[in-house]
Amino acid sequence: MAMAMAMGRVRTRVPCVAKASGRTSAVDEALRDRKYVLLDAPVSNHGARVRFVVYVKGVARDLQVLSPSALGGMRTPEYLQRNPFGKMPLLLTRDPNMAVFESDAIARYLNDVYKDCGPDLVPNDVDVRAKMDMAIAIHDHHVSPIQGCMYRDYGDDVRTRAAHLQQLHQCLGALEHVAVGAPYLAGSELSLADATWLPTMVFCHYILPRKFGWKDVFHDRPKLQAWWEAMHQLPEGKQVDEEVRGALQQWDQGGRWEKVKVNEHVQDKNFQWAF
Repeated sequence: MAMAMAMGRVRTRVPCVAKASGRTSAVDEALRDRKYVLLDAPVSNHGARVRFVVYVKGVARDLQVLSPSALGGMRTPEYLQRNPFGKMPLLLTRDPNMAVFESDAIARYLNDVYKDCGPDLVPNDVDVRAKMDMAIAIHDHHVSPIQGCMYRDYGDDVRTRAAHLQQLHQCLGALEHVAVGAPYLAGSELSLADATWLPTMVFCHYILPRKFGWKDVFHDRPKLQAWWEAMHQLPEGKQVDEEVRGALQQWDQGGRWEKVKVNEHVQDKNFQWAF
């Protein structure tokens, strides 16, 4: 009952029109019909953070998701002109001089553009907003730099992978400390913290038990467990989970964890892999 009441606090989305903000490419074609193009891939947890904002705002019709290959790939001059770091996601607008990179910046930008659509994902209450910002900072400053320990090639550097995995475990503990979990990370209403953490937690939930032997990602983390369940009561939460999890399953079918030596590294019993 308490969960149902809490879920009811998510404001109903309303139909909304975005505020208005010669390339010849798939991007140009998309921007003839849509206000924005998001260069992204289903497996990107950072891109999924933005997609969750779009879904929960109810404005997916205004945005087309394309592969970075629509600009020739992330290392091409045309892409680097818009994001000097050559990473995704990247938000393109109808103004060729206005592109937004960094997932947190994109999420905040879209939340502001669509302020009157769906829930406002930046709380007005200063204490609630501080909890949101702390949760986001844990993710962006501490998890993002080392999340590759779950799925990237570390060569023969078993020690660094193990150290990063332990740091990830500590970060989940820090998030449990900050989280309200009643039902969302910052409190009773959705915020950008939930958009930030849901896709990355899908990574953790899928990879850590299967590849590193964790029994339960939410062990001794009851607030995160309650939050995870609440997020999956939302259609938008389920959609993002399905998108990211489906991409991870494709990685699995393609033998990714064998190729990047995770399966080999976890055989080294000199290091702890399960927490």
